[in-house]
Amino acid sequence: MKFSLDIRNEVKNRRCQNLTRLFCRKIFRVLLKEPEFRFLRTCREVILSVSLVSSAKSRKLNYKHRGSNRATNVLSFPIFSSRRDIKKARQNLINLGDVVIAPAVVKSEAETYGTSFYSQFFW
Repeated sequence: MKFSLDIRNEVKNRRCQNLTRLFCRKIFRVLLKEPEFRFLRTCREVILSVSLVSSAKSRKLNYKHRGSNRATNVLSFPIFSSRRDIKKARQNLINLGDVVIAPAVVKSEAETYGTSFYSQFFW
């Protein structure tokens, strides 16, 4: 089984891109160990897309999709609404959806909460 990670780095931040790659691969390894997600092992390929965006783009997307006119650290756009739906799809190729991360918002939140960027990014 192959795990494909598509990272779109619109903010051109290499550090965030590397953290994203590390984080996603780690999460995926943990998921495969969980009994309720073992069925993913039968797929030929599992895909996840992650976009690193500016605060302004985060705000626009948040407003468009959630009606909140403020920047947010993370937005997710899953293809499936539940684990059951993923399992029922029985496809060789499973696209889990898109995750949008605004590193500038993550940094601001880290400062607000007195944590490191790294800690806030992985929280």
